[in-house]
Amino acid sequence: MYPLLIQGIFSNPQGTQRTLTPGASTSARWQNNIKVGRGNLIGLEPVTTNISLSNSSVDNGTFSYYVGSQIVFDSLPNSNYVAAAKPGVMWPLNLVQPGGQSVSLNFQNGANASGLMMHHYFENKFNTPAIIAARQTNTLKTRIKAYHWDFSNGVKLNSGAQFSVPVGLGNVVAVEVFTEINTGGFRPLSLCLFTISVGGTSIIEDANAGEFTSEATKAPQIFPILIRPGETFTATADTSDNLTLSTMKLTLKLYFDDDLTGKKIY
Repeated sequence: MYPLLIQGIFSNPQGTQRTLTPGASTSARWQNNIKVGRGNLIGLEPVTTNISLSNSSVDNGTFSYYVGSQIVFDSLPNSNYVAAAKPGVMWPLNLVQPGGQSVSLNFQNGANASGLMMHHYFENKFNTPAIIAARQTNTLKTRIKAYHWDFSNGVKLNSGAQFSVPVGLGNVVAVEVFTEINTGGFRPLSLCLFTISVGGTSIIEDANAGEFTSEATKAPQIFPILIRPGETFTATADTSDNLTLSTMKLTLKLYFDDDLTGKKIY
């Protein structure tokens, strides 16, 4: 099974307490659970949404986040977790927690009506020195190949085309996501979510598209993984909260090693 690199959470399981697009000066609270069956939760990252980057230094309220009964983020400013905040400084918060544990968010925004969601990071068995080193080959060959999907605005379940990893280029040893939007900038893009699946297994679920723009400065950027030639992959998106006439472009970059047979054991 492939690892679940990121899962985005923005509501209770029923979706009745959402914090992706709350109204101005709104308080909200939701409770959810760490996903079961994908290993331990190893990182937390708040993601501020529904905000233009020009307003990212405005007072946008605060939030607190609990894992079980323990508060891990206590009264943090929402503006601190805009995608472009503090380049090179903001990293996911490290912790180790099993699946099934409860999580909850207390949220209060300001007059600017920003939103907030959480990215959960899970164990990645492919995050090994050998696989990381395989991306650093100096062989003259196709090293990075990109695939693109375009997703219309205002659609709950946008399905993208399915592709296959090329045969003869080597093994995929890392993936990277990049997002763009044709108009409106960061605000509408931060209201778009996407999921990427490999071989029918999700490796990213409901991640916030704003976190993968050219303005975004938070880690991680490149995820080590091992995907063999011929494997299929696809993407879906939830753009239902993007009510502008904007098309989201999702790009998945595949990084290859120098094993053209695609059979190397790591």
